Amino acid sequence: MAAVLRLTVALLLGAGCAHDHAQLGRDALARGDDREAARQFEAALQRDDDASLWRDLARARQRQGDIDGAHDAIVEAAERAPEDPSIVLVRAQLRFAREDREGAARDAAWLLPRLRGGGELERLAVLLVRLGDAPAALRAAARAVEVTGGTAGSYVNLAVLATELRRTAAARDALAEGRKRHPRDLALLETEAAFLLSQGQLDGARADYAAMLDRHAHPGLVHLALALIDHERGALDDAKTHAAAAVEAEGHVRADVHYTLVVVLRDRGELDEARTRLRKARRRFPADDGLARLEAELATR
Repeated sequence: MAAVLRLTVALLLGAGCAHDHAQLGRDALARGDDREAARQFEAALQRDDDASLWRDLARARQRQGDIDGAHDAIVEAAERAPEDPSIVLVRAQLRFAREDREGAARDAAWLLPRLRGGGELERLAVLLVRLGDAPAALRAAARAVEVTGGTAGSYVNLAVLATELRRTAAARDALAEGRKRHPRDLALLETEAAFLLSQGQLDGARADYAAMLDRHAHPGLVHLALALIDHERGALDDAKTHAAAAVEAEGHVRADVHYTLVVVLRDRGELDEARTRLRKARRRFPADDGLARLEAELATR
């Protein structure tokens, strides 16, 4: 009886230790300590030959840049759970990293109807872009919208992906639907503003930036965007107002806000003030190439 009890306690302690190593590994992975995560998963695998541990070890090694070691781990995971989509997704990413495009494409095609997590579908979409399969990438991103119930972030990801793929109509539709469902979401508003700028729709972009001015964590950057748009539109009075506000808010850390204000002043014909502002900017950012070029230009006027 005592021997059985000792064996039971030993087994329980061993299982608990494996669980502890697994949790410590996942905690380390979550905080970005990939080396510690790999160490903990390797320790957990000494006691529990589980597919999910091999998968997480592969992730940790992948993030460390150890692609071959990560591939070895994901092969072990796939042998134990060959139809686990989370494992196949990591394998597809690693196959692509090892220049096995054909294998990555096979995995990606298998995954598209099977993944259920929004984050996993978004990672699959990125992989499909890299594989050059734009239609499948858009389907994956659209499915991420569906499975998340249409979160604001899923619409942002779909719109950004569509824009990168130059699928303008798909990007516009994603933004329109997302903004309708989440009219107060700042990330969607910023994404729409950037999209409109990319399409040369300055009035629409300006309206979006103006709408976010009171809510943005860095209003100085919004003022900068408004200054650039107003300068492009030829509204130099408004451009000066916003450029000066951008300098007030961000001038201690960013040279580009000074550059923008000096250019606006130059184009308004206010050369004395432009030179005064530029001298102050050069003292703060003496190594900035843009300000140096602007100084040389103004010296000839």
